[in-house]
Amino acid sequence: MSPTFAETWSVHRECPRPIVTNSACRSLAESPRTCQWASRVVNSFQLIIALVGIILLANCSEPAQRGSDPTVMASTPVLTTAELPAAKAALVTQEAQELATARATARPKPTNVALPTPLPHPTLVAGIDNKVAQGPFSAAEFVIRNEWIGPVGSRWFAVYAGAAKNMAGDGSIGPAAPRIYTMTATGDGLMYPNMFPAPTSSRPITIVAVDGDIMQLRTESGQSLTFNLTTLQYQ
Repeated sequence: MSPTFAETWSVHRECPRPIVTNSACRSLAESPRTCQWASRVVNSFQLIIALVGIILLANCSEPAQRGSDPTVMASTPVLTTAELPAAKAALVTQEAQELATARATARPKPTNVALPTPLPHPTLVAGIDNKVAQGPFSAAEFVIRNEWIGPVGSRWFAVYAGAAKNMAGDGSIGPAAPRIYTMTATGDGLMYPNMFPAPTSSRPITIVAVDGDIMQLRTESGQSLTFNLTTLQYQ
């Protein structure tokens, strides 16, 4: 059933004219409560927009007030067109003076630097050593009784007297022999000529004395042997 003219006019009067249009009131004529709710929402939205505008105006006016403060403007020096070249020249001069001062006070580089003196190589001492524990080889290869170090010609000899061990790996003693190494007077350039089994002994031998290039050896049974260190042969 269509509403009467009086009912429509009554609803239209309840809706605020600036907020809801006539067409909206006509569509909401059958629901007065809906029209009132819509009016309140629109009024709240307009109030929020007004508050936002007030805040923006306050923020925009604050920088202008700061810029017009005479104390702030006075603290910032402003160079004129005529003063700008002179100030730039003064700045360049100051930087050049600071650079010259830094160079004048820089720590000079040392000219005479003493290089560390290299440690000298130990010089070998000739003689017989009866307390040598081990030579430049494995204890599983050779049993040592003593050692002799001394010059023979232009080289130095290190002669280890004793006996070789059997290759079977059972630890048994093999042929008696001097095991000989050659080197420089500082111990460099180590070379291993060979091992020279004794002709008559199967037990370790010991160095007794060395005269020049002649070495005297003795077996455990007391037999003496002579070995020539130049020819590397028994005599």
